[in-house]
Amino acid sequence: MADGRANRTGIDVETEEAFREHAEISEGVAEFEKWLGRSEGAGAEWAALLCERLLPLVKILKSHFASEECSNLYADMHIRAPGFADAVERLFDEHYDMIREIESLVRASRSIESTFDCDREELTRRARRIIFALRRHEAEENEILYQACCDDAGKDEAKR
Repeated sequence: MADGRANRTGIDVETEEAFREHAEISEGVAEFEKWLGRSEGAGAEWAALLCERLLPLVKILKSHFASEECSNLYADMHIRAPGFADAVERLFDEHYDMIREIESLVRASRSIESTFDCDREELTRRARRIIFALRRHEAEENEILYQACCDDAGKDEAKR
């Protein structure tokens, strides 16, 4: 008995892997947002906790973004679905900006030495902007992958 997996292509496997990674990132972002909403403390102690939460996120994102940027799934997008090529290029450009912003927030949180130095509201606002940007970014990538690789109607539209 053959199941559908026997006919899968490398692109099918890469697409599934991309969706899985995006789901894991979304879970991590949701956990970070939950922590951000209920975290207590102030000053250097709170800033250190913020930094502690951001460092694993930036590590995961650097690896994820690097794998996306060298993946055949995206490299061939201009051939497979030319209608999405510009969007993919723009999303790749966002990778650097998001990493830079998270690393900037890490530096800011590390520089806090006392309660008086800590503008928790500003750091929280910046963290929420990062959360929003990541969610939008990953959702847009998922939509492109779905339309270009999974949805036959989307494949036809993307070729235009």
